[in-house]
Amino acid sequence: MDLRLRLHHILFALAVLSVVSAGVFSLLLHARTPRAVPGSRPTVASGTPLESDLRRAIDLRLRHRAEGERAVKEGRVVAGMGPDQVSRSWGKPLEVGARLREGRKLEVWAYDRGGQRVTLVFDHGVVSSITRVQR
Repeated sequence: MDLRLRLHHILFALAVLSVVSAGVFSLLLHARTPRAVPGSRPTVASGTPLESDLRRAIDLRLRHRAEGERAVKEGRVVAGMGPDQVSRSWGKPLEVGARLREGRKLEVWAYDRGGQRVTLVFDHGVVSSITRVQR
């Protein structure tokens, strides 16, 4: 691997570390590991679906960080929030589960809020969907 590609991987890993929760960073480190070579580290190949998903999650988290903090202060939950923000806003979920989508494990949190069952789906450490069902 040439030096420029290694530098790209290091810079990408540092950006992910500084922006995304430990869960997403863990996915990056343990993602698609090539054949083991002594002294090598696992990387995400450029242009793979996982890299695209991670970049989308990072972008969503960055764009919605300020909105998420406002929502926490107002006791709301919005797409793009991380688990830490959701917990500060709504507290501990009643149920925590998992769901598979396109071979990926998604985390699902459920709350009872104002007579509604609210389900939050986390994809790569950010809320990707919010479903409300009247009780």
